[in-house]
Amino acid sequence: MTEIKNERKKVTLETLIKRKMELKEKPNMKASGTVFIPSLDGDIEYEIHKNDVIDFKNTEGGEAEAQVAVNTLIYTMVKSPDLSDKELQKELGCVEPTDIVELLFTEGEQIDLMNLALEKTGFKAGVITEVKN
Repeated sequence: MTEIKNERKKVTLETLIKRKMELKEKPNMKASGTVFIPSLDGDIEYEIHKNDVIDFKNTEGGEAEAQVAVNTLIYTMVKSPDLSDKELQKELGCVEPTDIVELLFTEGEQIDLMNLALEKTGFKAGVITEVKN
């Protein structure tokens, strides 16, 4: 039986200072790309800004307010096709512009897009593991 060596390093004051400087350099982090949407059988283009996710994460309230926050986040991040197109919204019967999100994307796709936004802007929860002695 071989012993597995722990390759992790201990966090030091220097590590924390370096981390602070790295975060300071990326205050308005953004990410963009293309993602496949199964229910639409095609790709969409997105661009997400860290501030959009901060606004999303600061939402408090019940389930209805959470859905509005998800809709707003996705509506904001999808760049192509243009979800803000008034003709498209009228054709789909949107009362509010962000209603288009629930009309175009399945609940699972909405969750995936929300998680993509969180991950790409550094808000996705990491895996913290306990080290046992």
